[in-house]
Amino acid sequence: MFFVKGMPPFGTRRTHHVHVFDDAKEWKLRIAFRDYLRSHADAAREYAELKRQLAERFSNDREAYTLGKDEFIARICVG
Repeated sequence: MFFVKGMPPFGTRRTHHVHVFDDAKEWKLRIAFRDYLRSHADAAREYAELKRQLAERFSNDREAYTLGKDEFIARICVG
C-alpha cells in the first residue's frame, strides 16, 4: 500500500510518496533494488529511461506502467 500527498485535487504536484509493507521480504527486496541502482549508475540510467518510455506509453494506465517495470526489476533482483 502506498500513500501520496499533494496530488490533485489536494495539490498541484506530489510532495510525498510513502510505501507501507506488511511483508518484510517484500520490503527487503525493494531496498536491495534501490541500493543496487544507487551503486550501478548504468542500471539506474536504463531504469530511468524505461520509466520515461512507460510513462509516455501508459500515461493513463498506472497498472500497465507498473507491470512494464517488472521484467527489469526481476532481472536485477534475481540476477
